[in-house]
Amino acid sequence: MIKSKIISIIVTVTLFAILFWLSLVPWLGGGAKFQDVRVWLPPLITLSLLVGSLSLGIVLLEQRRFRLLMAMLTGLPIFALFGLHYMYLVFLGILLLSVFLAGRIIKRELAERYKVDIGVLSRDGVHYIVLPFLIGISFIYYFTPQLQTRVRHGLFPQSFQQTIAVGVQQFIDGSGEALPGVNTKAAAVQAVNTTFSRIDMVLKPYQPYLPPLLSFGLFIVLVGIGFLFRWFGVLFARLLFYILKKTGFVAIEEKDVKAETIKL
Repeated sequence: MIKSKIISIIVTVTLFAILFWLSLVPWLGGGAKFQDVRVWLPPLITLSLLVGSLSLGIVLLEQRRFRLLMAMLTGLPIFALFGLHYMYLVFLGILLLSVFLAGRIIKRELAERYKVDIGVLSRDGVHYIVLPFLIGISFIYYFTPQLQTRVRHGLFPQSFQQTIAVGVQQFIDGSGEALPGVNTKAAAVQAVNTTFSRIDMVLKPYQPYLPPLLSFGLFIVLVGIGFLFRWFGVLFARLLFYILKKTGFVAIEEKDVKAETIKL
């Protein structure tokens, strides 16, 4: 009976992990943009579900080897979906270390508490678990063909230059200072292309350093909104534990605990 419950916990967390990694494909494939909420909202939701279920799994699984197996299975899909890279191994190592540390802290907290508060216990786990996944997302973004192509063809996309050219043309036409017979559209496009060509020439020696800088910039943004993953993760852990308790999957039992006192 206990073995079947352990398997159920590990399989459930693994399924949440697969959903999370799959949700990253369209978002990172589109350049990790935040303009389209339909693209970045699924990773936000699935990562919150993953860290919440993973932290709850750490609370429920007594043996360390099962917790590490669960962490291993949540990280392995990155290789199947995004290829084999040594940096993904670094991510997997950080994830295993984080789950190991989270397990020690959660078990110590659980042993020292007189009343089980799943919110407090999950919060300790989520705090450690979120960071490795944010690092993993940054690693994936670093290796995306879109980022490498963008750096190779110039820092500023052609669509961005065209938008600037349209704005320059509208400014010239609105000022009323354009000479008769002058094609303001062609003039604006030429001026913008010349300007960005010079900027690209200045930045060209530094282009090899742009992918790590851009991926690090994404990591900083994700860390900035990391409180959302932690908050939603704890909320989901509470909800999931409530469901498991109501269905009889888990139970809270009271037991007598001996405590040491100091006596003169």
